[in-house]
Amino acid sequence: MREARLTEHQNIVVIKLAEARRTVKDIFQEAVISELTDYIYGHWISPHLVSR
Repeated sequence: MREARLTEHQNIVVIKLAEARRTVKDIFQEAVISELTDYIYGHWISPHLVSR
């Protein structure tokens, strides 16, 4: 079984902040995620949900 990239809590935080139209930088700071993680895993936050 493959290990999850983010915890369930981080996924929930990211979704709620993206729906609130927060910037990617703000989302990563609040969810304690490295922007490098987003780059490595192929920009998993939909670009149409948030502005970079």
